[in-house]
Amino acid sequence: MNDLSVRLRKTLNDKSITQEELANMINVSQNAISLIINGKTKKPRNLFEIAQALGVDPVWLKTGEGSPQAVKSDQEFADDENVIRVPVLDVSASAGFGIENCDFVENISYIGYADEHFTQYFNRANADNIRLINVSGDSMAPSFESGDLIFVDTSINTFIGDGVYVFTFNGQLLVKRLQFMGKELLVISDNDYYKPWSISMENEESFRIRAKVLYSQSQTMKKFG
Repeated sequence: MNDLSVRLRKTLNDKSITQEELANMINVSQNAISLIINGKTKKPRNLFEIAQALGVDPVWLKTGEGSPQAVKSDQEFADDENVIRVPVLDVSASAGFGIENCDFVENISYIGYADEHFTQYFNRANADNIRLINVSGDSMAPSFESGDLIFVDTSINTFIGDGVYVFTFNGQLLVKRLQFMGKELLVISDNDYYKPWSISMENEESFRIRAKVLYSQSQTMKKFG
């Protein structure tokens, strides 16, 4: 099942849940659910709410990768010493013009990994520092698209070399490629439609690195170093 609409339709059928019932569960219109079922909405912004309502893994629902098994409860995670949980944050990082009110605050769910799978994906990264957030906007296409999931390392709060970072600038949360150029940081969008711009010593007080992007996940896992 390589299509979100197919996975959602099958899940509803398996659980004997109607489109109207799902819509009521997540406080959206039945038409919004119908658009997903019919393949017209490819990247619903309420994907996590849908997954939670249906008791399935949001990554599986979005990409078809992994298992549809529901994300474990906090108590189940606590009881299973072999599971590493990655918090899903209630925040989006903008690959566009920026999102305000950008503090990393609330976890809305967790995605669990067996120890060996976590090591395979994240090598020696400390599990306590890994977070999962959504991307909003198209400025980083084709590296990742609006609605894609990005895994970030929140322990990296300084520039450690060219790469893709999540950072705040003038109160907005952004995800961009940063490149050191003399005394400035060049802010680069992978989408050529968006022009590069720079952060200099004069405006560095408005700039704060929040995390470094390790992977994005859409239909495939992509490594950013």
